[in-house]
Amino acid sequence: MSITANQIDNKWVIRLEGVVDISFSNELKEALLGAVLSGKDFQIGLSEVTEIDVTAMQLLLAASWECKKAGRRFVLSGAVPANVRETFLEAGLPAISSEDPQSPETSTPLADRTND
Repeated sequence: MSITANQIDNKWVIRLEGVVDISFSNELKEALLGAVLSGKDFQIGLSEVTEIDVTAMQLLLAASWECKKAGRRFVLSGAVPANVRETFLEAGLPAISSEDPQSPETSTPLADRTND
Protein backbone atom coordinates (compact mmCIF):
# COMPACT_ATOMS: atom_id res chain seq x y z
CA MET A 1 0.00 0.00 0.00
CA SER A 2 1.06 3.54 -0.64
CA ILE A 3 -0.32 6.67 1.02
CA THR A 4 0.36 10.19 -0.18
CA ALA A 5 -1.01 13.14 1.75
CA ASN A 6 -0.69 16.71 0.53
CA GLN A 7 -2.28 20.00 1.42
CA ILE A 8 -3.59 21.59 -1.78
CA ASP A 9 -5.29 24.95 -1.58
CA ASN A 10 -7.58 24.78 1.44
CA LYS A 11 -7.90 21.00 1.75
CA TRP A 12 -5.99 17.81 2.35
CA VAL A 13 -5.73 15.31 -0.48
CA ILE A 14 -4.95 11.72 0.49
CA ARG A 15 -4.35 9.11 -2.21
CA LEU A 16 -4.26 5.41 -1.49
CA GLU A 17 -2.80 2.78 -3.80
CA GLY A 18 -2.57 -0.99 -3.87
CA VAL A 19 -3.86 -3.33 -1.18
CA VAL A 20 -5.25 -1.35 1.75
CA ASP A 21 -5.59 -3.71 4.68
CA ILE A 22 -4.95 -4.15 8.39
CA SER A 23 -1.20 -4.37 7.90
CA PHE A 24 -1.21 -0.65 7.02
CA SER A 25 -3.94 0.45 9.43
CA ASN A 26 -1.59 2.53 11.61
CA GLU A 27 -0.28 4.49 8.62
CA LEU A 28 -3.80 5.05 7.30
CA LYS A 29 -5.08 6.07 10.73
CA GLU A 30 -2.25 8.62 11.13
CA ALA A 31 -2.89 10.14 7.70
CA LEU A 32 -6.63 10.38 8.29
CA LEU A 33 -6.22 11.71 11.83
CA GLY A 34 -3.84 14.40 10.63
CA ALA A 35 -6.34 15.48 7.99
CA VAL A 36 -9.26 15.47 10.44
CA LEU A 37 -7.33 17.46 13.04
CA SER A 38 -6.20 20.00 10.44
CA GLY A 39 -9.63 21.60 10.46
CA LYS A 40 -9.73 21.52 6.66
CA ASP A 41 -11.89 19.67 4.14
CA PHE A 42 -10.27 16.65 2.59
CA GLN A 43 -10.64 14.20 -0.20
CA ILE A 44 -9.58 10.61 -0.55
CA GLY A 45 -8.43 9.10 -3.83
CA LEU A 46 -9.19 5.39 -4.11
CA SER A 47 -8.85 4.97 -7.88
CA GLU A 48 -5.56 3.06 -7.54
CA VAL A 49 -6.74 0.76 -4.72
CA THR A 50 -6.73 -2.87 -5.81
CA GLU A 51 -8.18 -4.32 -2.60
CA ILE A 52 -9.53 -2.97 0.69
CA ASP A 53 -10.44 -4.68 3.95
CA VAL A 54 -12.99 -3.88 6.63
CA THR A 55 -10.38 -2.24 8.91
CA ALA A 56 -9.53 0.35 6.27
CA MET A 57 -13.20 0.87 5.44
CA GLN A 58 -14.01 1.50 9.10
CA LEU A 59 -11.19 4.07 9.35
CA LEU A 60 -12.48 5.88 6.26
CA LEU A 61 -16.03 5.88 7.58
CA ALA A 62 -14.95 7.13 11.03
CA ALA A 63 -12.98 9.97 9.43
CA SER A 64 -15.96 10.92 7.29
CA TRP A 65 -18.22 11.03 10.37
CA GLU A 66 -15.75 13.25 12.21
CA CYS A 67 -15.64 15.63 9.27
CA LYS A 68 -19.42 15.72 9.03
CA LYS A 69 -19.71 16.50 12.77
CA ALA A 70 -17.23 19.35 12.34
CA GLY A 71 -19.04 20.73 9.30
CA ARG A 72 -16.27 19.86 6.87
CA ARG A 73 -16.37 17.93 3.61
CA PHE A 74 -14.89 14.46 3.18
CA VAL A 75 -15.25 13.27 -0.39
CA LEU A 76 -13.88 10.55 -2.58
CA SER A 77 -12.17 11.73 -5.74
CA GLY A 78 -11.66 9.89 -8.98
CA ALA A 79 -13.28 6.67 -10.05
CA VAL A 80 -13.71 4.13 -7.26
CA PRO A 81 -12.95 0.64 -8.58
CA ALA A 82 -15.98 -1.65 -8.80
CA ASN A 83 -14.41 -4.28 -6.55
CA VAL A 84 -13.81 -1.64 -3.83
CA ARG A 85 -17.45 -0.46 -4.03
CA GLU A 86 -18.55 -4.09 -3.87
CA THR A 87 -16.41 -4.74 -0.79
CA PHE A 88 -18.10 -1.83 1.02
CA LEU A 89 -21.53 -3.24 0.15
CA GLU A 90 -20.60 -6.80 1.15
CA ALA A 91 -19.43 -5.50 4.53
CA GLY A 92 -22.77 -3.77 5.06
CA LEU A 93 -21.17 -0.33 4.96
CA PRO A 94 -22.54 2.61 2.99
CA ALA A 95 -22.12 2.53 -0.76
CA ILE A 96 -19.42 4.82 -2.05
CA SER A 97 -19.11 6.83 -5.20
CA SER A 98 -16.74 9.36 -6.62
CA GLU A 99 -16.47 13.08 -7.15
CA ASP A 100 -15.03 12.62 -10.63
CA PRO A 101 -17.01 14.83 -13.03
CA GLN A 102 -16.49 12.19 -15.72
CA SER A 103 -18.14 9.59 -13.52
CA PRO A 104 -21.87 8.91 -13.77
CA GLU A 105 -21.95 8.53 -9.99
CA THR A 106 -23.01 11.32 -7.68
CA SER A 107 -20.68 13.31 -5.49
CA THR A 108 -21.69 13.22 -1.86
CA PRO A 109 -19.59 13.01 1.26
CA LEU A 110 -19.16 9.43 2.47
CA ALA A 111 -20.81 10.22 5.82
CA ASP A 112 -24.01 11.18 3.99
CA ARG A 113 -24.25 7.68 2.57
CA THR A 114 -25.18 6.02 5.84
CA ASN A 115 -28.40 4.19 6.53
CA ASP A 116 -29.13 6.19 9.70
